[in-house]
Order: sequence, then structure tokens, then C-alpha cells
Amino acid sequence: MSSKLSDKNALNTSSKTNNNTNNVRARIIKQTRNRDDSSNNTSKISNSSTPKVSNNNKQFSTDSSSSNSSRPHNTPAKNTTDFNMYVSQEQLNGFNSYKYNCVDDSPISVYVMHPFWNWCVKFCPKSIAPNLLTIAGFSFTILQYILLSIYDPTFTAQTQSTPESSDPSANQDPSETLILQIPSIIWIICAFSQFMAHTLDGIDGKQARTIGMTGPLGELFDHGIDAWSCSFIAMSVFSTIGVNPNPDRGLTMVDMFVSLWMLQLVFYVAHWEKFVTGVLYLPWTYDLSMIAVFGLYLWVAAFGSSFWTATLMENSPVPFLFKRITVLNITRTVFLITSIFSILTAVYKVFIAKSQGKSTRNLKEICTPWISMILAIVLFSLWTFDGPYTQSINIYHPRSVLLGNGVIFANIVARLIICQMSHTAPRPIIHPFCLVVLTFFVLDKFLIHHAYISTILWPVCVAVLVIGQIHFAFMVINILARHFNIWPFSTKKRTVSSANYRPIDSSDDEFSQAAV
Repeated sequence: MSSKLSDKNALNTSSKTNNNTNNVRARIIKQTRNRDDSSNNTSKISNSSTPKVSNNNKQFSTDSSSSNSSRPHNTPAKNTTDFNMYVSQEQLNGFNSYKYNCVDDSPISVYVMHPFWNWCVKFCPKSIAPNLLTIAGFSFTILQYILLSIYDPTFTAQTQSTPESSDPSANQDPSETLILQIPSIIWIICAFSQFMAHTLDGIDGKQARTIGMTGPLGELFDHGIDAWSCSFIAMSVFSTIGVNPNPDRGLTMVDMFVSLWMLQLVFYVAHWEKFVTGVLYLPWTYDLSMIAVFGLYLWVAAFGSSFWTATLMENSPVPFLFKRITVLNITRTVFLITSIFSILTAVYKVFIAKSQGKSTRNLKEICTPWISMILAIVLFSLWTFDGPYTQSINIYHPRSVLLGNGVIFANIVARLIICQMSHTAPRPIIHPFCLVVLTFFVLDKFLIHHAYISTILWPVCVAVLVIGQIHFAFMVINILARHFNIWPFSTKKRTVSSANYRPIDSSDDEFSQAAV
């Protein structure tokens, strides 16, 4: 009997102790929540979406009323209020309903490249994020540009060292000194880099599908880098030919400027067509051109670049275009014709889609993306060919001119892709990079007007554009990664889940790290 009473007393004592412990816990949790509510009111964050610390798993979670609570990895937030200077709230919410739609029916792509890439991706570890493959491919493209910029900064190494250049009857300046060709090993490295860049660009999407990381961020990142790569690849090809004031013996600055923009416009109309119709039709010439560039580098490494200006026919049937028939003149003509045909074909498809009611875009939305593109071409044309010291710039800083064109094009394309994927109206109407170029052009043309300063303004302008492009990429990648609850360059699962985000700052980085 006494043992039962002692057991009963012990049970009552234990019960009271547990009740006291629970009461203490309840008071601590209540005080913690009150402090959280107070700090959230100070920072003007809604109490309904305030992150609270869970005592069980020490991870940030939202109230049960939030539609984004316990949001799994690689799942977009619904009705987010996150935005920054490049991506609006409307665009972020529009990404949630995006579906990838692409047609790639090129025989080379279907029967050669895709089977090869399917084989290559088998050797890629699943721990490698698709975006890492994309950035690695872009790094190989940058490597080509850096090497050729060192050995051929003004695109004259190949032309000034060809036999025709040293021929006294070739209308060359006798004071012109002979310089060495680009070493063959550099062209071999460029060929390897081109192969790797093309391969990695082909397997990044397959890697994403293999490990289940497909999404709008990867597509935007891939196509945005492809847009920037256009200028780098074009400049590498220009180095295989070389610059010469005689168009029969090399490229002129007009050739390079027009060829670069024709290449970029072919790329642009494909994405503009998708902006209108919702379907991306990849050009048949893409894979063929990448293979051709790879073969071109190997050929130049083995045999040099004199074949470009070899005379095939002394008297040209079209003397108003060029005096003699060469490989360069044929290539130049074919490239311009096929580029114009591709552009007109895309415009025709857009017209048909709109007239048949297959597009929900109005006429204003369809035409608006061309405002910044045309403005960029006009501004660069004026500064390049009507600036105060055009000859000095075109001779000594041609890479700055072409790189600046490539940067502004890449940013215009990226913004168009964002509007297309989020199905929102194009913004901004006037691209801010155009205002940067206009400012430098006005300074050079009308205010400073000094030869030495003019040669400095171009590189400074390009540096500003590159920094702006990198900042744009950083901000867009981070905000989309948070929105889709993923890490952009890692396959690790991201456990951050919050219904409403703030613009990126240092506190957000701490928030993300603390929640993982």
C-alpha cells in the first residue's frame, strides 16, 4: 500500500515537473514569436509571411496559411513579391507557367550531333550541375578570344604575313613591316576549344533532363551565353582571314561590322519569332557552322590562311562587287545571302502567325523589341564610321568596337528571352546600354574631340558595358534561383522556402545560408 502511494506521489511529482517544463517552453516560444513579430513590423514585413524558427528541424518555414510553405526543391514560388531592377514581380510569376517548345530538325543535329551528345553525357557525373557545363563551354570560347587577342590584337597577323602581302606588286605600303603569323599551336588550341564549347553547349540540356534539373533558369542562362558567344566566335573567325583595306585581299572594318551584325540578327530573329509564336526554330546552319569553324582552325594550323585570297577567276562577272573571284569573296556573298534569307523567313513566319491568330501578342508588343536593336546598330554605326577619329579606332582598337557590339546585343537578347518566357510585354523600350553608348559617342564627337582621348573612350565604354552585363547576369541568376528554390551551379537541394522575398543583399545571403 505504501509502495503504491509512493508511486502515485512520484507520478504526481513527475507530472507537475513536466507541466512546469511545458509552461516554460510555451513562454519562451511566445516571447520568441513576439520578438519576431516586433522586428518584422519594424522592417515592414507582413506578419502572415514572417519566417519562424521551428524547434524540431531548425529550418525556416512559413505559416501554414502560406501557399509556399514546405516548398520542395526546384519548385517555383506562387504569387511571389520578389523582384529587382531587372526582373519584375509580374515576370517572376509568369515564369511559373512557362513550357519549353523547340524544333531542331536539322539532319546534322538529328543524325550526328544528338547521338554523339547522348553518348557524351553518359560520362558526365550526375553531381555536375547543367549550368556548370554551360559556363565551362563559354570559358573555352573566351579562351579562344584571349589567345587570339594576344597574338593578333588588330586582325592583321594573317594578312601581313601572307605571301601576297610581301609581294611588291600587291599595292602594299612599302613601309609596312612583315610580322609573324599566329603559331599553329594556337590554332590547334582554338580548334580544341571550339570542339569543347560546342560539345558542352550540346550536353548541358541533356544533363539537366538526366538529373531532373530542367527549368527556365537553365534555358535563359544557356541562350544568353550563346548570344554573347556570337561576337567572340566571329572575331576568332576574322583572325583566320585578317584585315586589309583591299577587300579582295582581306576583311575591311565594314566587312567585320556588317558580318557580325548579320550573324547576331539571325540569332535574334529566331528568339523574336519564339517571342511571338512561342516556338523556337533552331537554324539548320548552327551545327554546320560550328563544325566548319572547328575544321577551319585545323586547316589554318596546317596550311595557313592564304587560301582565303587565292584567285579562282581573274575577271569577276560582277565587277561592281569585287574585281576577282576568291574564296573570301564567295564566302562573303554566300554568308550575306543566307543571312538575309534567314531573317526574312523568320519575319514571314511571324507575319503568318499573327495573321492566322496563332499569337496572342499585339502589334505593339511584336514591334517593340526592334526599337533597342535598331537603335544599338545605328549608334554603333555612327560612332564606328562617323566618329571624329574613325581610322585610328578601326585600325588600333577593332576588338573594342566588335566586343562592345557583342555585349549590347547579348543583353538585348537576354531581356527579350525573359519577356518571352514570362509572357510579359517587352521592357525596357529603350535599352539602358544604348544610353551608355550614346553618352560616350556625344563625349567623343562633340565635347572632347581629342585623338588620344578618343582611343581611350572606346575601351572604357566597353568596360562599362561588360560590367553592366555581368551585374545583370548575377542579379537575374540569383533571383530566378531563389524563385525556383534551386542553387544555380550545384545539384544540392535548396531548402529555403518563403512566400515573399526581398531584393538581393547581404542579409539575404545570410538568410539563405542559415536556412540550409
